[in-house]
Amino acid sequence: MILPNIDRNPIGAERTAVETNVLEILDQQGAKTLDQLESELVHIGSAPLLFAIDRLSRSGRIAIGPPRNGDYLVWLLPESHASTRQPPSAPKNIEVEV
Repeated sequence: MILPNIDRNPIGAERTAVETNVLEILDQQGAKTLDQLESELVHIGSAPLLFAIDRLSRSGRIAIGPPRNGDYLVWLLPESHASTRQPPSAPKNIEVEV
């Protein structure tokens, strides 16, 4: 008997949950620094969060900008402009040095 291929890997489910959390925050609140994301997703932990950000960036769903005030900026890319990797204007809660 052949059983259907069911992914029972809890790590895969956790990966999807972390990515979903990151995407929801960026969609609802706009661009965030890595520190801001980590403080909002304190229950996740640094390593899973960074792996999720890396996967989302490589898939073209989010972008990561150069450090601003010592911390990287992460933002959601519009689906129709997934190749656009220009950072958005700085969020209101982040001061940008000129």
